[in-house]
Amino acid sequence: MRFIQRNQFVIKLVIIVLSYGYIIYKLTISKDAIAELFHTVSDGVLFFMILLFLLMTANWLVETAKWFLLTKSIEKQRFWSLFAAVLSGVGVSIFTPGRVGQFAGRIIFLKEENRAKGITASISGSVAQWFTTIIMGFLGLLYFAFINELFLHEIWQKNVLVIVVMVLIAVLFFGYLNIRIVDRLVQRVSFLNRFRASVSLLRDYSRRNLLYVLLLSIIRYGIFMVQFYLVFNILGIDIEAFTCFAIVSIMFLGTAILPLTGAVEPGVKGSVLSIMGEMLMIKSTGLLLVPMIVWMINLMIPAIIGNVLFSKTKI
Repeated sequence: MRFIQRNQFVIKLVIIVLSYGYIIYKLTISKDAIAELFHTVSDGVLFFMILLFLLMTANWLVETAKWFLLTKSIEKQRFWSLFAAVLSGVGVSIFTPGRVGQFAGRIIFLKEENRAKGITASISGSVAQWFTTIIMGFLGLLYFAFINELFLHEIWQKNVLVIVVMVLIAVLFFGYLNIRIVDRLVQRVSFLNRFRASVSLLRDYSRRNLLYVLLLSIIRYGIFMVQFYLVFNILGIDIEAFTCFAIVSIMFLGTAILPLTGAVEPGVKGSVLSIMGEMLMIKSTGLLLVPMIVWMINLMIPAIIGNVLFSKTKI
């Protein structure tokens, strides 16, 4: 700890250089996406762009509300401090694998004696968001099986899928709201021991708190969906709203399961959207650009602000 305090300027400098370097790198390799975006902006599309930025703000305000719920029993903080912590987490996490750096970016706004608990709070919020992503992805699969009939044409196959999905959702939901039972199960089953630390983190929160956090995670997920649909419209990609939501939910499901780093995530998401688009007879190179544009709006701008806030905070 003394080493960190003595060298906090160097640590901050390294983190900020890496963050801005990563942003510049992403902007450089995404120049085609940026050019395409500005090429398509007209008076009509400008409204969608403004709405995208408003939704970005709403997204991080909702995440701030989550952070408040998760830390209110740890330390009392003002709204500005909570919001600054969230943005600082974005700034630090933007270049780290799986965005694990958000823990460090957030906890520096807590008192030193509360930072270990702050890591627990941050991980708990991530678990709720992951839980939401998995459930919505399963529902996206059901949409394509029943409404769009993209696969599983036999009725018995669809019934099996429904049963499997409903059982998985029920098990996940029960486990999320009954952490103590899951914790005991994880301790007794040897191959589940690796999940013990993550499960134990949630034991500090009441069922009511976990439900509120889950609700806010669902709201954030809904904001993401609307943002993607708006970008589809901006790029002139003709797609129905529910089909768009289903495609994006499967895209999120894939990236939630795969251990991806921030550097490759937008590219993988673009590839998934492109493949799904071809299956739905949607011929558009813009599908590859959609995740990159959403990434630039949702993460690049908050990361720049977050790095400024991080640089002014004592480690």
